[in-house]
Amino acid sequence: MKRRVMLREPIGVALETLRAHKMRSFLMLLGIILSVSTLIVVIALISGVNRYIADRVANMGSNVFLLTRFPSLPTSTST
Repeated sequence: MKRRVMLREPIGVALETLRAHKMRSFLMLLGIILSVSTLIVVIALISGVNRYIADRVANMGSNVFLLTRFPSLPTSTST
């Protein structure tokens, strides 16, 4: 019961503030919606590009190119 009383006041103050500052609340909500939407679009694009590249590489065959972590350097022979 005490917890309900403790939560009632902050929730009331928050709702009162939202009603008092409608433009700020709208802009904040718009920013949150745009950032979440942008994040979803970027993740979808990255996933699509990864799938596209994987399909293209798979269609090339198994012996098309070689990937190495470090560039191959010619070794010097001592004479």
